Amino acid sequence: MPNMNYQRGYRLEHAAQKLLEANGYKVMRAHASKGETDLMAVSPSNKLLVQCKKTTKDDIRVYDLEPIIRESEKAGAIPLLVYSFLYSPVYAKTITGGKMAVHREENHVTLEEYLSFI
Repeated sequence: MPNMNYQRGYRLEHAAQKLLEANGYKVMRAHASKGETDLMAVSPSNKLLVQCKKTTKDDIRVYDLEPIIRESEKAGAIPLLVYSFLYSPVYAKTITGGKMAVHREENHVTLEEYLSFI
């Protein structure tokens, strides 16, 4: 039986994939991803390289995001952090630097709202 962290991460990736597909994206999931990109999503107007993070804690810290930024630049894609806290919606934020931190008490943008802005 897979561990709980893997299961939570898989559920978030699956939820993000469904939301992206519902918004007109074709999505490929990197199975059992240990790399920088969990999902690749393409629409007629955008390309997204997505890193997904799920936590049961009040904050998420992600390090070593330079590779996804470089790959996004090469592909002409937007590097995107998709994340969720325990019992929260699926949120999204553009990756802008090599490390990021998000906290539960901040204002967040849901993935659906994010997709409507780009």
